[in-house]
Amino acid sequence: MTEPVNRAAGIGASEVAVIGGVSPWQTPAGLWLTKVGLSGGQESTGPMRMGLALERSLVRLLAEEADIRLTHNRQTFRHPDWPDVPMYATPDAFGPHRWALAEIKVVGPGRYEDWRTGPPEYVRLQAQAQMACLPRSFRVLVGALVGSELRTYTVERDPKVAEAIVEGVVDWWRRYVVPEVAPPPEGPDDTWALLRASMTPEDARPERVAIDEEEVAARRLLAALEAKDEVEAEIAALRLQLAQAAESADLAGVGWRGRWTERRTTDWPALARELRLPKRVVESYTRQTPMFTFRRAKAEPEEEPEEATV
Repeated sequence: MTEPVNRAAGIGASEVAVIGGVSPWQTPAGLWLTKVGLSGGQESTGPMRMGLALERSLVRLLAEEADIRLTHNRQTFRHPDWPDVPMYATPDAFGPHRWALAEIKVVGPGRYEDWRTGPPEYVRLQAQAQMACLPRSFRVLVGALVGSELRTYTVERDPKVAEAIVEGVVDWWRRYVVPEVAPPPEGPDDTWALLRASMTPEDARPERVAIDEEEVAARRLLAALEAKDEVEAEIAALRLQLAQAAESADLAGVGWRGRWTERRTTDWPALARELRLPKRVVESYTRQTPMFTFRRAKAEPEEEPEEATV
């Protein structure tokens, strides 16, 4: 089917690697937050934006390299067994009769090594998921712009892999999304994200006395913050010493460099005023994220016991 698909209603082919635990950009918990409406989704990266901008041109280059006619595509296709199989795909291009699909990737410098021996596993899974959603297709042509080089690859349909993907998507969806039960977090970032999502803004929150376990944790945190203050003060003093020494010439040592450079910053509020942007426009691009704060405070003096009277 080619009708519009709500991304929260299923798993996209590019997201299959996430639930398979092989995505370098997102974890299952992060994907779950998106699907249940608790997160705006993964933020686009430079290579992603570049890929969208160059997609049509790279499709033409891939067609020339593979000697095949490719048609650029923006339609999203659901799996034939939708909604029992909540999976969809949006190939970048089609070959004749949709027997072949095409996928364009712009590879950032930090991911060059992933492509050393061919398309990485997360791209191969995406290709197999695309072919599962379009049963007529039997291969995916992959054009990867690695630096200034367009590399071309072919991923052939593997029915066993496609079947495993479908089973995995259905199982993950029923286990986590339908009952709205979060997958296990994979590290502190996931734990923080899930905790923030569980918080609801309230005008007034109750306060209670910390239990012994929480008091111990807080005292350890206070001690760590004090140590951090000392380290940061030492760092600031040493940085200032070297900055003064580099006033007239850059410094070079074993394993380090010290020099003055210019840092460019943009005053976005001032820019908004200069452009006379309405407050509602600024507010529409402002996100509110729950944040836990821990502040040091003076201990309240203990009350003196009242003298007993006879």
